[in-house]
Amino acid sequence: MIEIKLQEMKSLVKSLSKLINGKIQKIKQISDNAFLFEIYLNKNKNYLVITPQIVFLTEKHYNSIQAKQFCNVLKKYLINQKIHDIRQYNSDRIIEMHTNDYILYLELFRTGNIILTDKSNEIINALIRRSWKDRVIKPNFEYKYPPSCDIEIKQQDIENINQVLEKRFEKYLLEKNKKDDKLERIRKAQQKKLEELKEKIEIYKNYAEKIYENYDKFEIEFNKIKDRSKKTMILGIPIDPKKNLKQNAAYYFDQVKKIKQKIERLKKAMEIPLKIKKTKERKEKKQSIKEWYENFRWFISSDGFLIVAGKDAKSNEKLIKKHMKKNDLVFHADITGSPFVLIKNPENKKISGRTIKQAAEFCGSYSKAWKIGISAVDVYYIKPEQVKKQGALPLGSFIIIGKREWIRRIPVRIALGIRKNEIIYGPLDYIKEKTNNYVIIVPGNLDIIQLQKQIKFEINTQDLQKIIPYSKGEII
Repeated sequence: MIEIKLQEMKSLVKSLSKLINGKIQKIKQISDNAFLFEIYLNKNKNYLVITPQIVFLTEKHYNSIQAKQFCNVLKKYLINQKIHDIRQYNSDRIIEMHTNDYILYLELFRTGNIILTDKSNEIINALIRRSWKDRVIKPNFEYKYPPSCDIEIKQQDIENINQVLEKRFEKYLLEKNKKDDKLERIRKAQQKKLEELKEKIEIYKNYAEKIYENYDKFEIEFNKIKDRSKKTMILGIPIDPKKNLKQNAAYYFDQVKKIKQKIERLKKAMEIPLKIKKTKERKEKKQSIKEWYENFRWFISSDGFLIVAGKDAKSNEKLIKKHMKKNDLVFHADITGSPFVLIKNPENKKISGRTIKQAAEFCGSYSKAWKIGISAVDVYYIKPEQVKKQGALPLGSFIIIGKREWIRRIPVRIALGIRKNEIIYGPLDYIKEKTNNYVIIVPGNLDIIQLQKQIKFEINTQDLQKIIPYSKGEII
């Protein structure tokens, strides 16, 4: 593992400041989690290596490998962006790279991380996705700084900081390559041994079968042997004269069994590096696996709360039974045929009126009010302990006990927009904060295809069908 020391941070950030006003022209992957940025400034090309643990300027053109998903994200958002500032956060091992539209956070402590956000600090993507009690590093959540974990150490002026870090990085690459080469040599030797054992199986099997198939001929030749002290060849097969023919055939069959056992042991040994590789791949894949709330309708409110809505009776049941927790707020429209909606509040924060209104609009818009063409609906909200499942209630239905808090005349509408080349949807004031490129859709009789033709930005039919309640509406 490579790392940058806290006392080196001051010199590093100072050296990186030369990239301010530079334009990011290319990004390529040069190792598992290492990226090479080509930055054009004053008619010169500058090369910046970024990894989760170390960052440095270099004059070397490292060879690229096949880009992984996170590298493609960096390319999508950062190429052609101009760097406006590079700074250190709070004397910690955190570097911020500010461009026209985005911020790249480099958390260079412990195992490290690289996090891309927009200017409002909403996370677009992260190399490693993580969750803690008071901090979430996942798309659509607000980026929050980690608690300071570095002790106060005087940061030194190191003139050749980039060369120091470059050597550290290359030592890491060399050790990694040596390890990879050693594994490859072992793998080739194992593969060669496997082929040899397979060949032996065929040879010994052939020997045994040939003895039985030509037993009379072998017996005649066997009886002619005068010197029984050493092995001899009969019809091209090695024979031990101290044993009879059946014992010789049995010996070869026994060797076949033993070699098969060796092959099984060898195959298991060969699987160990493969298992390590697959474990690593599973970890990477796990980062891109859906979060639980992505199986529902959801968005992050203007104040950073996760709001999740059921899609049907089955998902309503699952949302309430499995995902409703004690500090959440639960919403339902005052109409038969409404989703349950949760404002998730694991940290027991005060929930703002703006977030409550956004959750209510989300709830009312996906209720049956849309289908029957009502323009406004009443929505109530309660605490989780007021939601009960009693008797033989239908799937997705619950008893509400106690006092309800009401929000009257909530408009039934869905705002649909495009932001950073991605489709977003939800309550109108939430979407208006995120983009100027949006439409407002209300209950109506136009089908998905007709709506798609009227929307000025590109959206596929399948996505639109998931977003528009009951697959009908009209644009205002």
